[in-house]
Amino acid sequence: MDRLWLLFVCVTFAGCMSSRHSDALESIARFGENRGSISDSSDQPALIENATLDDLVNAGLSRSNRLRSLYEEIQALNAALAYKGAIPEPMIGYTYDVFPVETRNGPILHMFMFSQKVPWTSELEAIGEEQSLMVEALCERFEVERNGFVADVAEAYLAYCYEDASRDFTSLAIGLLRDMREVATRRMETGSSNLADVLRIESEIDTLDVSLRAIEDRQRALLARLSSLTGVDKLTLSVDLPELPEALPSESELADKVSVAPTVRMAEVQVKAAEAGLDLAESSYYPDVTFSLGYSVIGEHDRVMGAIDKGRDVLSLGVQMNLPLYFWQNEGRTSEARSMMESKRASLSQTVLDVGAKLSMLFASVSDARRRVELYENSVVPNAEQTRDLLESSWTTSGAQFIDLLLAERALLQARLSLAKAKKDFHTDFYRLQALLGI
Repeated sequence: MDRLWLLFVCVTFAGCMSSRHSDALESIARFGENRGSISDSSDQPALIENATLDDLVNAGLSRSNRLRSLYEEIQALNAALAYKGAIPEPMIGYTYDVFPVETRNGPILHMFMFSQKVPWTSELEAIGEEQSLMVEALCERFEVERNGFVADVAEAYLAYCYEDASRDFTSLAIGLLRDMREVATRRMETGSSNLADVLRIESEIDTLDVSLRAIEDRQRALLARLSSLTGVDKLTLSVDLPELPEALPSESELADKVSVAPTVRMAEVQVKAAEAGLDLAESSYYPDVTFSLGYSVIGEHDRVMGAIDKGRDVLSLGVQMNLPLYFWQNEGRTSEARSMMESKRASLSQTVLDVGAKLSMLFASVSDARRRVELYENSVVPNAEQTRDLLESSWTTSGAQFIDLLLAERALLQARLSLAKAKKDFHTDFYRLQALLGI
């Protein structure tokens, strides 16, 4: 009965010493909000018709291998929190003496041993903290990648919309030139025009035909780009360049958000992880302690005479610790960790400067694109349309200079393309600005 009780004590001690301490990282909850969009790509359709930008973004988020890879990496690190920073598993042992050793109490028949290594408390805390911060840094990286992915999809979609508008405007210009060619041919037959005007129109139509084929080639390439980003085999798009917002935040208001930009937050977490790494390296100067418990089964022997405790089993307790004498190894670990921490701090400072510089450049680009949109919408395009209409009417009725009409047609086409490009530039840079600041 006494022996069974002692074995129960050993097992209970092992259970208490091997309990793990791991705090779940709250920041992974933010990634959990995006987890619903990470699903098996086999469940997604191979064809999306009349896809809007939101459709493309949702399809891409659900099928992106880049985001899926980060998700699985986060899951792996998060699962490792269960054992990172926990004490090592206990050790048990058993010894059977083939030739029993005689003691004053009798021969040792069996020996049961249990030992538990307990690292220094600060070492366990530093390991768990470093692992938790690694998970948090990956969560911030996921947000950076997700925002960049949305901006990439938006850029390709907006470029396709611009090319579609270019195709429409070019096709319209070709149709008008063909009408002009018919008028010029009839006037040449009556002697009010000459062959040079017809040849100029033919050259202009041929030039625009080549441009139209180039536009269609770029559209096919952009569709392939969108298919690659979204993982959808076949796409048909609902093409519509969105309108500009009525107002934009000021640059100073956006600059206040630099400190909470995803890339800055990721760099800040990396600094904290490096600081935890330094704490872990410094903990190597402290010894680890090993506690042991032994139980020896003693047999009885008649030759042991006069022993008061004859045949009584032996219970022993022990403690051991390592001696961190090789100080050069500990100094090397500490120096490495301290240099890594300084590197991450310098990287954080540079990241803040980089985000601020990119913000200024993108805000300038967005502001310039907005001014160009307003200029072309309110002045250039209406004036070009009116000029073309007046010259076309004059050329048809009174024989105005043909070259002026041809130049006016070119100017109108260029103004319409410039307006579409300004809208595309505005929205592309605005999406990049949102991705940069995480808004």
